Amino acid sequence: MAIEEKIKELLASNGLSSRQCDEVLQLLKDDEANAPMKDRWTDNVDDYLPSVIDVLWIGAKDKALEYIDENCPQAWFRPMFTDDPAPQLDGDQAPPST
Repeated sequence: MAIEEKIKELLASNGLSSRQCDEVLQLLKDDEANAPMKDRWTDNVDDYLPSVIDVLWIGAKDKALEYIDENCPQAWFRPMFTDDPAPQLDGDQAPPST
């Protein structure tokens, strides 16, 4: 499996559609911070230490949040890309007390 396929798999497993995965992956590839990865996205994921993929996943989650906030801020899967995936309810959303 290529590195880009692994990242897309992780994005999809957290709720993004195939199209959204492609768009987030492109944002990740276009990020100057990932310039060293330019010719490596199609490399086999098994050729790298898991920590390299972990670092890329951190960046992918950040890009996913940017994408979600710009394109679908009310998406049910937004919390999956935050540090605390537990949904946060404000007072207006809290269930009525019994």
